[in-house]
Amino acid sequence: VPHSASYANNAELIALASLGGSATRQVLLEALRALDVPSGSVVAVGPTGRGISEAPWSLAEARRAFDLDTTGRGVVDADTLAVELLAGESLDPATREGFVQRQLGAVVEHDRLKKSELMRTLAVWLDTGCNTAQAARELHLERQSLHHRLQRIFELCGGDPRGSGRLAALHLATRLERL
Repeated sequence: VPHSASYANNAELIALASLGGSATRQVLLEALRALDVPSGSVVAVGPTGRGISEAPWSLAEARRAFDLDTTGRGVVDADTLAVELLAGESLDPATREGFVQRQLGAVVEHDRLKKSELMRTLAVWLDTGCNTAQAARELHLERQSLHHRLQRIFELCGGDPRGSGRLAALHLATRLERL
C-alpha cells in the first residue's frame, strides 16, 4: 500500500492504509494473509472508511473484531464479523441468547448432551452459502457425512430451511451463538 502510517506499542502494531488506484481491500487482505508472521499473531482489519475522518471508527471496529475472534491466529476481517459487531453493540446478551434459543435451542442442546458439532456444521454450511461440497471440505468430512449431519440438524430445527424464509434467521442465530 503506497500511503500508510504505522505506530508500534509493545506487542501491538497499528497501521492505517490509504487504499486507492489498484490497491483494493481484497488485495490488502490477501497480502496480509500471505505474510509470514510469528505463531499466535493476529491481524485485525477494520472496514474501509470514506476518508481520513473515518479512520478512528475503522480502527475501533478492527479492535472489536480482534476481541471477537476466537481463533487467535491469522487475519480477522471486521467486515466478515459485521453481524456480530452490530449485535454486540445493539443487543444485550439476554436478547441474543433468547434469539439463539428460539431458533436453534434443540441443536444447541443436542450438541451439549451428545458432545456433537451440529452447530459448527450448520454455521459452516450457512457461511459457505449452503454449498455442501465447500462445507464438507472446510469441515474435513465426506459429503455423505455432511448430508447425514444436515439431516439431523433439519430434524431438530423444524425442517430444511432453504426456501422457507427461515434461512436468514438460522444464519443469524449461528453467528450470535458464537458470541
